[in-house]
Parts: sequence; C-alpha cells; structure tokens
Amino acid sequence: MATGTTTNGRLMFTQTSCYLCSEWLDDSDVEIHLRKCRRQQTVCPNRCGAIVAKKDLQLHSNTCPKSYGMESSNETSNEYVTPPNEEQAGEELTVEQVLQTLENDISSIQLLQTAQKEKHTDVQSELAHLKNYYDVSHRWTGKVYESIVAMYKMCYQDKMQHSLDISGLREQLKGTNEWRTGIINRIDALEKTLFFIKQDRAAIEQEAAVSSLTEQAAALSMGPDDGQQPSTSKACQPLALSELNNAPYRTLPAGSCDSTSSSSSMEPVVEVKGPIKEILDDIHKYQVKLNYNQKDIMIRLFECEERMVELENTLKKCRRETYHTKQRTEELQTNMLMANNRGTPASENGHVMWRIDNFANRLQQSKELETMMKGPIFTNHPYGYMLQLEASLYGIGTWRGRNLIAGLTILPGPYDELLEWPCRLSATICVRDQAANQAEAVPIYKPIVAKVKGQRDKNQHYVYVPHDQLYSRGYVKKDTLFLEVFVGEEGSGSSEL
Repeated sequence: MATGTTTNGRLMFTQTSCYLCSEWLDDSDVEIHLRKCRRQQTVCPNRCGAIVAKKDLQLHSNTCPKSYGMESSNETSNEYVTPPNEEQAGEELTVEQVLQTLENDISSIQLLQTAQKEKHTDVQSELAHLKNYYDVSHRWTGKVYESIVAMYKMCYQDKMQHSLDISGLREQLKGTNEWRTGIINRIDALEKTLFFIKQDRAAIEQEAAVSSLTEQAAALSMGPDDGQQPSTSKACQPLALSELNNAPYRTLPAGSCDSTSSSSSMEPVVEVKGPIKEILDDIHKYQVKLNYNQKDIMIRLFECEERMVELENTLKKCRRETYHTKQRTEELQTNMLMANNRGTPASENGHVMWRIDNFANRLQQSKELETMMKGPIFTNHPYGYMLQLEASLYGIGTWRGRNLIAGLTILPGPYDELLEWPCRLSATICVRDQAANQAEAVPIYKPIVAKVKGQRDKNQHYVYVPHDQLYSRGYVKKDTLFLEVFVGEEGSGSSEL
C-alpha cells in the first residue's frame, strides 16, 4: 500500500508500506529498510519455539507443527490484519491506484529477490573457486613436503657417503704413513750398510796398495834379472779383487804403475744397483700414485661441498615457498570460513578493522621469510571494488628492518565490468592507539592510494610506520596490533606522522 497527495489534479505517492513489518516508509528509505528488515528474526506466533526471519514467517506458518489440527478461526486470527491507516488509505484511493501500487511493490520485491539470487550465486561460485584453489594448494603443499623429505634423505645419504669416504681416506692415509715409516727405516738400514761397505773397501784397497808397493821395493832391491823390465811386473797391473767384483762399487783403472797416480785413482764411485734401485722406483711410483689419488679426492670433496651448498640453498627456498603456501592456505581457509558463515565480505561500506595477533612471532617470521600478511577482504560499497589490506611487519626494500609497511590492493571482483577503470581510490590507514583512556588515544593516520593487484607502479602505493613509534605508545599492546581502513575518508583529530 502507498499513500499519496494530489497536486494539480495528479496523485503523487510519497510513502510505501513494508511487506514484512507493515511499516510506512518514504520512497527513498524503502530499499535500505527492506535490506535490514529481511535480516531481522522473530519468534513463531504458534509458540512452537522456533526463531525464524520475518521474510520466512509465512513459509514457517505453513509447515509449523503447532498449526496442524487447529481450527480455522485460529488460523484466521494469525493472518495479517490490515492496519487502520491502510484501510483509510484504501478508502481514499481508487482500485486502479491500489493495483498499480501493489504492482510496483511486487516489482520491487522481485528485483530484490533477483539481486539476492545473483548475490547468492556469486557467493556459491566464489566458494567453489576457493575450494578448488584450496585443493590445489593442499596437493602442491603435499608435493613440496615430499620433495623436502626426499632432499633430506639425499642429504643424509650424501653425508653418510662422505663420512665413509673420509674414513676410508683416513685409513689409507694411516697405511701410507706406516708404509712411509717402514721405507724410511729400510733406507736408513741400507745407508748404514753402505757406509760399512765403503769403510771395508777403503781398508782393503789400502792393504792392496801397501802390498803392491812392498813387492815393487823388493823387485828394485834385487835388480834387473834376464833382461826383464820392472814395468812388466804384475804389481804394475790394475788392482782387481775377486771378492769385490760383486759389491755395488766400481773403481777407475789406473793410468800408470806410479804409487801417487794409483792412490789418487782408487777413489770409489757409488752406483745404485739391485734391490735398492727397485725399492726407490717403487717408492717413486707409489708417491706419484698417492699424489694423483689425493688430487682426485680433493676434487671430489670440492664437488660434494658445492653440491651440499646447492642443496642447502634449494632447501631454504623450498622452506620459504612452503611457508608462503601454508600462510596462503590459512588465509584461504579463513576467507572460506567467513564466506560460509556470512556469505558477504568483511565490510561493504569501505571501513574495516584488522586485528593482528602474535605480533612478535609474526615480526620474526617476516624477518626470516620476508612474508607479506594479507588482511580481510572488503568492498568500498555494495557491488563495488573488492579490496584487501596487506602489511609487512619487518618492512621491505629500503624500509626493511626499521618500519612497518602497509598497502591497499584492488582484487578482481564479480562486478568489475560495471565499475569505472582505471580507478583511483583514496583511503586512510589508521594504526589504533590501545590506550586505557580512549579520550587520550593518539592514533596514527596515513593517506594511501589503492593499487590494482599485480600493478608495478613507481610510487609503490605503500605507507610506513617506524618500529620505534609503534613501541613508543600503546599501539602494540598484549602482543596485538589493530589496523583500520577508511576508503574515501580522512581521519579527523589525527596525528599524521
């Protein structure tokens, strides 16, 4: 029903009654009232104990167990009774006008139902998309976990193999040292033997020289006999001892029978022969082989170290990606839970509050893994842009380690085709002061321009808050931080720092 006034012979309608609560409203307030009224709940008039929405009261009355078997008089008593003002209005209006008003009301209700169905369909499709994304993320997380386990096994096997190789090399080195000690002892014994042989040979040569000189002196004292020359004496022949021929020494033959020349030509010259030469050759060959094995082992150790460094880098990368995947999965689960419980974004008026718990732990994670936290999803108005707040507690780029970085991102939404692009949304990010007396609170306001997801802009569209300032007042209290966003609004009475 609707009420109206007559102006210049025309009927002007200014009020419309709500089909749920029968409240008379201005035409400009009907849509807002219907949106609120359909969410209100009431107790079943049949006293069955059920609490239903006003828009579903008639449907519940048809299926209410308390209404079965009741008399028609009771049923008619629970029916909707037209208020007196509606009856009076009906008396003033004609039937055609009333029908036209009813048709307009029915058209409005149908439009609202169509919009609600479309919204419900969009929510269902978004839920299905989030479920698929969650399944893919879960499978990918499982594969990453399997890869990490396989890499752990490979690292453990390489470590055990390297330990075995090092143990074998130590055993070889120990055997080599023992072999070297034995060779050195044998060489020392051979040197001592050579020294004694040299002394014995020198003594024998001296005795031979003395006996030769004695024979020559005896021959000279006897004189020449039968034309024989003293130079043809056996004493003038080179000294050759049969027992010294087998020794590892040789003497140079004398050039004459003179005692001076013979004494100078009897110096021994050492010549390496027999088993000593073979031992020295074996030592040289083993030394060459040992040097080659040492170089080969050093090369293998260097390659193993490089491979272990690469595996450690890959493991760190996999851990970082796994943490990002886990964080994104938790965010998707949170968004799915919110969508299931409410069926709507966190806010539809461009105003949202983000509570960040475990601030110290999340700050340490942001320092180690360079993570960017994602806040709740909201819109600037119904059927508007889809927005999401993001923050890096430890900072990024040149701000890293000294400031908290926050940004506002425009996500793909279901109504992007009906919105204006490119868009420039101005917003204000507020860091709430958790003072005991809110009248003395001094929040921090930072203006920001929202950026489209995936956009690379030179301005970066980020705001920063120094860590010293966060801990100076009650911004971080009980390990909790609150960030607030106003889209298209400016904070009043703020301290912009």
